[in-house]
Amino acid sequence: MYAAEVSVESSKVFAMKPFRKSLLIFLAAATLLVVVYSLVFLFLMASAEGRSYTIVDAVYWVIATMTTQGLGDIVFVSSAGRMFAVLVMLTGIILFFAILIPLVVTPVLQSVRGSVPTKSKAQDHVLIVGYNTMAEAIIEDFEERGLPYLVVHDDREVVEALVERKIPCILGDPADEVTLRNAQIERAHKVVLNQSDEKNAIVALAAKKLTRADIIGLVDDMSNAVYLLYAGADKVVSPKQLLGIDIGHKAAMPITHRLVGTTPLIGSLRIFELPILGESGINGLSIEEAKIRERTGATVIGMWKRSKLTFNPAASEIITDTTVLLLIGTKKQLDAAKELSMCRLDGTYCAIRGHYIVAGYGDVGKRASKVLRSNGIEHIIIDKHQGDVVGSSADMTILRQAGITEASTLLVTVNNDLDAIYTTLVARKLNPQIDIICRAVRPRAVEKLYQAGADYVVSQSVVAGQVLLKFVDPRPRGTQLREVLLSEDMKVVEYPPGPSLVGRSLEDLKIRSRTGCTVIAVTASGATIPNPDPHQVIPEDSFLTVIGTREQIREFKRVFG
Repeated sequence: MYAAEVSVESSKVFAMKPFRKSLLIFLAAATLLVVVYSLVFLFLMASAEGRSYTIVDAVYWVIATMTTQGLGDIVFVSSAGRMFAVLVMLTGIILFFAILIPLVVTPVLQSVRGSVPTKSKAQDHVLIVGYNTMAEAIIEDFEERGLPYLVVHDDREVVEALVERKIPCILGDPADEVTLRNAQIERAHKVVLNQSDEKNAIVALAAKKLTRADIIGLVDDMSNAVYLLYAGADKVVSPKQLLGIDIGHKAAMPITHRLVGTTPLIGSLRIFELPILGESGINGLSIEEAKIRERTGATVIGMWKRSKLTFNPAASEIITDTTVLLLIGTKKQLDAAKELSMCRLDGTYCAIRGHYIVAGYGDVGKRASKVLRSNGIEHIIIDKHQGDVVGSSADMTILRQAGITEASTLLVTVNNDLDAIYTTLVARKLNPQIDIICRAVRPRAVEKLYQAGADYVVSQSVVAGQVLLKFVDPRPRGTQLREVLLSEDMKVVEYPPGPSLVGRSLEDLKIRSRTGCTVIAVTASGATIPNPDPHQVIPEDSFLTVIGTREQIREFKRVFG
């Protein structure tokens, strides 16, 4: 957790004075009862029992009896004495078990256990104001990159949960300058505003006076961006708009000649996800039969089948219109591969076999619709408040009105994961052949949407996290050159090999069996070898392009340094 860089000073936020007062009152009452009962003990022993004891004996008997630990060495035999003993025992039970424990001991223990930090000693950190799924998505990347960070939140329960997970955080109102100073905003590297648009603007006003760090604001409604800039934000990002653009490009990609959505890697190398149309000439062929590498120069390094990615698929693996090929190559090579996928066997271009449907016309749906229009793609909009068909997209009748049975592609951009799941289920039932691209608001909905029948799911938190990382850490630190998220849990990493890798072959290293990762390219002396042969020896001053899940990438770094 980078404790050397971000240390949190635990402040006992529970109020000690009320507890101290309660404890003093309890001790005073207990002392008074002990004194009174000791005097009564001496009186009854002398008058009813005819025995004489010292004050020390009396105090000893009273305390032992009140705590129900009487040893039987001093006992009453008279009725009056025994009734008094019962009274003392009942008083002790009430005093200790009904008053001391619930009213004094328990609250103190709860407060100690629930104590939360209110001040930090962080420096050169990313200050994240507000915690939600988007913050959660980028925190893991911050930790993997060695970026110090600190979360400020005004909800005690949220902060207690973060403390339990050992996430650096403090409790306080971010709009309060005292809280921002406690978060060491003066020493922050960047400030990320991650609350509602209204709260972000208020915090920006306070933060701008205290720091020279770049203030990056996330907005739900892009129309509020100007107010956030007026308040002091240096950059404003709309995850919803970016998500809409991404979904629009994914939907338009199979039928547009423009190459969009490629991710640059080292040098001129790029990685690209290529969907296959039903009419494509390579649909139904094996990878060997399609001859993509021979005809375009691009190399197939993986194949998506719904949510499952297979690395280095076998040459006999069949390409279908439900798969997405993961390719690596130069822009020219990927352009050629895309053109190949758009052509029928007779060389003519594939045609759209039906219209598109956009389900949900909020910020995400509007942006996706704009991308479709810019590519000349006809589409019908379903929305509860406005659109070509007004109603819930999860309603079978509404989907039929939008022509779901004749549609080729459905973009599910509703702002509710449950509605998205229901919409996907119903659409898949009505049209088994339709391509369904979904938006996932929360990360845990991604797998459920795939199970419901989605062909491709775009996570809002992943899109926001990738954009924030570009602003916060444009040049990754240390030896790591670049990290790219392909999905919620899948990433590509460029990494210079250490001594444990140099001079050894990929076959000898057994990287996949030891870590789960796959080396998809080796770059040395300005030349890149995609999908390298197992006998490829890793030279000095080279770079490996590795793909795997987050956990597999962590294991790769642990094993090979």
